[in-house]
Amino acid sequence: MAHALTGVARKIEAAERTAFQRHLDNPTPFTVKAVGSVGARKDNLRAKVFVRDTAAAYLEPFEFGGQHKLNGQALLN
Repeated sequence: MAHALTGVARKIEAAERTAFQRHLDNPTPFTVKAVGSVGARKDNLRAKVFVRDTAAAYLEPFEFGGQHKLNGQALLN
């Protein structure tokens, strides 16, 4: 069960990284690698996919809409 949960989490992580590359205009490796995952274990059957805090702050407007500022340019989403 832990192996299956970890496999699903890793596939979601890879899909999110691919989505960043497809939908963001020229994303940096820092941004693409901001998605991470933690695998499940036998004693803890929880797998987690997350966006690291530093990147989450500036990626939030892309996910939920609103005004964001990257590279010195203010944009409206």
